[in-house]
Amino acid sequence: MKKWFALLLASLLAVSAASCGNPGGQSSAPAESSNTEVSQEASQSGEKSYVKIFDDVEYTTVISTPAGDVLPDGQTVEDNLRTRLFHKQTGLVTKVTWSASGEAYTQKLNMMIASGDLPDYFQVSYSQYMALVKADLLADLTEYYENDLDPAIKEVYASADNADIKAVTRGGKIYGIPKANGLGDSNPILWMRKDWLDALNLEEPKCIGDLEAIAKAFMAKDSGNYGLPILPLFDAADGGTGSVADIFTNYGAFPGEWKVGDDGKVVYGSLTKETEQVLEMLNGWYKEGIIPTDFGSWTGDQYKQAVTSGKAGMCFGQWWLSWSYMTDTVVNDPNTVWTAYALPKEAGQDYVGGSPNAAGSTIGVVSKKCKDPSMFIYALNDIFASMKQPGYSDDIAEAAVVNNSYTPMTIFPLPADAIINTGLLATEYAAGKITLDQVAEKSFPSEAAYNQTMAKAAKVVADSANPYDSMEDWSNSMGYTIGMMAFHNSNANFVASDYSGITDTMQKKQSFLDKLELEAFTKMIMGDTDGKTVAEYFDDFVQQYLAQGGQEITDEVQAEIDAAK
Repeated sequence: MKKWFALLLASLLAVSAASCGNPGGQSSAPAESSNTEVSQEASQSGEKSYVKIFDDVEYTTVISTPAGDVLPDGQTVEDNLRTRLFHKQTGLVTKVTWSASGEAYTQKLNMMIASGDLPDYFQVSYSQYMALVKADLLADLTEYYENDLDPAIKEVYASADNADIKAVTRGGKIYGIPKANGLGDSNPILWMRKDWLDALNLEEPKCIGDLEAIAKAFMAKDSGNYGLPILPLFDAADGGTGSVADIFTNYGAFPGEWKVGDDGKVVYGSLTKETEQVLEMLNGWYKEGIIPTDFGSWTGDQYKQAVTSGKAGMCFGQWWLSWSYMTDTVVNDPNTVWTAYALPKEAGQDYVGGSPNAAGSTIGVVSKKCKDPSMFIYALNDIFASMKQPGYSDDIAEAAVVNNSYTPMTIFPLPADAIINTGLLATEYAAGKITLDQVAEKSFPSEAAYNQTMAKAAKVVADSANPYDSMEDWSNSMGYTIGMMAFHNSNANFVASDYSGITDTMQKKQSFLDKLELEAFTKMIMGDTDGKTVAEYFDDFVQQYLAQGGQEITDEVQAEIDAAK
């Protein structure tokens, strides 16, 4: 949440979108009777059917196309392998009002929202969603969510404590369907050179406090080695490569996140006593030379170079660094052996990670002019039902020739443990504990084929005399059986912000406050505190932050949280 401008720019990503009427926003959706196919099995049993295939019903949308992409001959933005698959699954016919790429798409989408002339269904960022809700331009989807959405999909949202649904609920009503992602995707686990640990006869770390001694040993191993290189990234909701955000979260501090106390009062996590304590600990590591003296000016490229050149025995980064950092290091030094940890504050405790802002990715919305908003709830159900059909993997493989950005609806949610589950299944299959069929059976339907592929990669590596014989298999296996399993082995608990919105004052002052916070945190770690202790400097920072707009934002967040009760 801290970097509010990231939300404003979220639609720069290749987000596909869809809608439900004629160009210009007028709906062509027919009456309920035009729905030609309902699950026969459910109808005969008397149970409610959550599958409803439409009879070539047209709807309008806008599409964000990949820059420079060229579709196969005979295919167009609204008639291609992706839209044909969507039609096969739902019976809906995609009519694209307009399409654009990159910044041009973002600008055109914002202009469209400002005009109020909307297609039937489209996909937006959280900030755009809030603007649409305030302008009263969206259909109320509450009834359809409660009565028509497949209970199995509701369980997916519930797996993350319904955080994404709560984030799109305004005044007790749901105006959008959010894409929920698996947890742990952006959290910075600690990658460590196992070959260095073994060469120095060091025990594996069990808690964050163990890192100090290990870092010093790594520095003493070779002149010029770094202890623990970091980047000045502290947002618990955003994590990232080089970030120490999850050191904060394991000490009960949540910089960049909003927390509601037992008394109902909201607090900005960057301003708490726990945050100050972590900054003091990092300052101690800086004084010991563990953190590089110039870390505040490091770029991502410098950070990567320090790791892949063999000058750093550990680094913070996402589980998927196995495809880049870890692979590059092995290429440079085939004797490299990587492992990963998700470390708690104290040995034996569960790991606590930050969580991306709820509904912070993509939200599917329906124009208030749409005559039958339920069709997009049923479309989700239809897609879910198709995932469980025998030919689903073949359908996806055929459509994969076309970029997924052309898919009309890309908001299908993943369970909170989806990514961790991929790692667990790959690990169990590689160890011979389960069969490949069981991998599919234990997977969420949309992930079954992918999980089998990752499991096979892990098995190749496990059975090979040289795990680096196939670097592609090794990278896949490493990310899941080592990276993701670090979260599983530490009983990871991911804690989301209690507020994900953007207030009026945030739009005016958050950029300045973010810069103020980043500079203050960096200075406190480096001890550049104008002769004051870290605690004294932190107190001054808090007062300045609140005086420069932080208090206004806090009051606005409090008001929105109270109003949502």
